[in-house]
Amino acid sequence: MKRMIALLLGLLLLCGGCGGKSGTAADIQEQYGRIATASMEAEVTFHMAQENRSFTLQCDFTPEQSTVTVTAPESVRGVTATVAEDGLSIAYDGAVLSAGEAGNFGPVNSLPCLLRAIGSGYLMEEGREKLEDTDCYRLTLDTAAGDTSLTCTAWVDAETLLPRYAEFSSDGAVVVSVKLLAFSCTLNEPAN
Repeated sequence: MKRMIALLLGLLLLCGGCGGKSGTAADIQEQYGRIATASMEAEVTFHMAQENRSFTLQCDFTPEQSTVTVTAPESVRGVTATVAEDGLSIAYDGAVLSAGEAGNFGPVNSLPCLLRAIGSGYLMEEGREKLEDTDCYRLTLDTAAGDTSLTCTAWVDAETLLPRYAEFSSDGAVVVSVKLLAFSCTLNEPAN
């Protein structure tokens, strides 16, 4: 069912202008840099030394501020975070979503960070490879979340330019992985 939703959103996305056929890293970054609003759902795994913790997150993104809501697991369902350049606030009713050992980076701000990384991160490497039988562009980007330096490796569907999967690393270890389930966005007009 989630794949069907993701496919339908992908088709709507192409009609709405947030997908495209051009595929150089510069074209992909230019397009992601123009995102005005985005809505996405993802399975996010927080990789800690002792264990991995997985969450399903819903994110409503704007470049200025994003709202991220935990939809699973049930024990933290409803935890909502507001992510902005000047900080992170978490609203909860007796539950706390761990931010982990990576300083100012963790599951709750991984989705806004993903869009910023693809749109404006420093491109270190690009290539093409298959991800679950889908031809993808693989971009490795140098980025940051607050005072945390990160490497983001993102796989973007070569046909639609929709994000599919990403891994954030800090000090050579994967901290957070993101599997996109649904994505839609609107773009600002290109600068002349």
